Amino acid sequence: MEQSEFDTTQAINETCYQLVKAGYSMRTIHAGLTNVMNAMGFNHPEKLSTEPLILAVDIDTTMLDRKLKHSTKLARDLRNELDD
Repeated sequence: MEQSEFDTTQAINETCYQLVKAGYSMRTIHAGLTNVMNAMGFNHPEKLSTEPLILAVDIDTTMLDRKLKHSTKLARDLRNELDD
């Protein structure tokens, strides 16, 4: 199993677990998963599109930007100290 498949399986497991904790029955969860798979064509491989699946994801990089600026400042300060 590739890492992406493992990660996907873990996400599905965690979501299903949360649904069970919220009171949904396994039958309802199974029906929901079946509906999603049918809608995406996975239960009918002959209907699967050969077009690549494109996902748009918004990622908040604010924290990363702050850390990068801080690291850049530290590197600049260190370089200045070493140059002195």
